Amino acid sequence: MRDVLVQLSLDPRVRRMGVLEMTSDDCRRQAFRAVTIDRMDGRYVIDVEHCRPVRPADEDAVVGRAIAELGFRTLRITGEEIMREPRFSCARAIWSYRRVRVGVAMGMELARVLDDGPLTLGELYSLVPGPEDPVGAVFSLVCADVIELDLNEWCGRSTVVRSRS
Repeated sequence: MRDVLVQLSLDPRVRRMGVLEMTSDDCRRQAFRAVTIDRMDGRYVIDVEHCRPVRPADEDAVVGRAIAELGFRTLRITGEEIMREPRFSCARAIWSYRRVRVGVAMGMELARVLDDGPLTLGELYSLVPGPEDPVGAVFSLVCADVIELDLNEWCGRSTVVRSRS
């Protein structure tokens, strides 16, 4: 589940993540809890194949109706999708920089340069060479939802980076 959450948090289409919790009027039934996301194309409850709780069919139907009544659609994610390259490796590599602190001057300079439009990582590194590690700064700002890049291509000098604003 961790890799799903990391990939969703780095996905430029995802505008917000949350948790949906529901309990049944019937105390004998288990409560339902799920990760939700808001994207431009709608609101979704995340259904991860290998993390799905086992429920009787009638309870599953009740949960499905309740989710739909709340305005959510179900987004099913398989183990194969989670592990698909290059998304899997890129997300893990970028997420490893989530705790890197980006200096104010570096952050402002990256934002200023990206205000003019998308650039490749190579161009960005040439325009904002440091003194801090530009890779660490860019990846940290991706984790902070300030900059976005496409996880479906290998991260390299030709990767396109954009401002998230």
